[in-house]
Amino acid sequence: SEEDARELAEDNVPVYYLEAGMHSSEVTPIQVLANVVYRLATERSRDIDRILDEMLLVIVPAANPDGAHLTTDYFNETEGTSYERTFHDDNRDWLFFTQPESQIRIDIFRRYRPVVEHILHQAGATSPRMWTPPYNEPLGKESPRDSIQLQSSNALGLQVNRGLLAAGKKGVKWGDAYGIWNGADIASFETFMGSALLLFELASARDYALPYESDDGEPIGEQGRTMRNMLPYDRSAWTLEQMVDYMETGVWLALDAVSREPERYSYENLFQVPRNAVTSREGPSAYVIPAGQRDPYAVYDLLRIFDQSMVEIQRARAPFTAGGETYPAGSYVLSTRQPLGKWVDQLLDNAPYPDEARNCSQCPLVRPYSEATDSVHMMLGVDADAIAEPFSASLERVMRLTPAAVTMPLEPPREGAYLVEPDSYGVARFLADLQQADVPVLRAAQEFSAG
Repeated sequence: SEEDARELAEDNVPVYYLEAGMHSSEVTPIQVLANVVYRLATERSRDIDRILDEMLLVIVPAANPDGAHLTTDYFNETEGTSYERTFHDDNRDWLFFTQPESQIRIDIFRRYRPVVEHILHQAGATSPRMWTPPYNEPLGKESPRDSIQLQSSNALGLQVNRGLLAAGKKGVKWGDAYGIWNGADIASFETFMGSALLLFELASARDYALPYESDDGEPIGEQGRTMRNMLPYDRSAWTLEQMVDYMETGVWLALDAVSREPERYSYENLFQVPRNAVTSREGPSAYVIPAGQRDPYAVYDLLRIFDQSMVEIQRARAPFTAGGETYPAGSYVLSTRQPLGKWVDQLLDNAPYPDEARNCSQCPLVRPYSEATDSVHMMLGVDADAIAEPFSASLERVMRLTPAAVTMPLEPPREGAYLVEPDSYGVARFLADLQQADVPVLRAAQEFSAG
């Protein structure tokens, strides 16, 4: 009940997730978080005490540590040469969760349920000196994201923006760079849990760390004063020291803002957002993944995404009818009327591009940052049917997701071989394992007969 939820919100200590270093060429955020952690550990002041009293901070200081080492080593090795300081990037595995880095993040969100997901990034040297939410269009005219979550991201970004301007940080903008709400590859399942998403994009320097100067000696960036750029940057140079100063100031502003409203973030983001998903009457009521598909492993791969991201999966005990179609026993059902139901709809809805990138039927096309990552079932060649109205079926909750059983052939003689048809995504998994073990793997160059 709402009364119980408000009592829980009063007792709850909300979790604030803070991450740097996903993109290893963006070198400033890692330096910033070292400063932040040191100050939290050593300073005893009213502001720091409130942050520590009112929130639990989970900090990932280097989300891609291997890349950070590679970047630093290469930077040092190429000093004084004509080589470009090259790029090592871990971007982007926030749908399939295959890499250790993305698995760590998803495990943190499953365990701690943060009310804020704050990720520190950098953009090009000529970008705004720093950029905060609100994000750019498009939202997508049928976006399943919750308005409370969207607006908490916007409001927190504007609070930070206001504080940066008050601190005299020129060249700070909002809504400038790109829209992130249209697809699911940046704003992943965490936002459907209710987490406010706060991205900082900070202008970078030359060769990662050396000062950047404009070629003509003119101030860097847009000089016109607008609603999104109220205090244009008025210098021709930009240094690593400034980069650290801007971003660190922004981090403290965000931590301070959330620490002053812990109950509101707990109640609205952790209770209202998932409750709205459960009670929603918008969009399909469920998606059915029929039994007997071409590639059972692809079905497993699809369901594994939802299983990892806390979606309740059900399986039919008996045949049933939904949306005018009859489905066999063993078919899977993903209800959208559950806490992560809008995440289900985001990944399985086949919203045709570019229609979804318009905010009304007559509105101009707004190109999103990425428009190719939804309809995941289509990537995997799996049928998933949207069912508009509620239906009755004998369903059981899938508590442990496992691949379909495989019948193994008899072991061949020493001079023999295993023949595998390349018609399942699962084949790539064990072929990679065999190659890792230096087991020869051959591909037929032409049709042949055997056995």
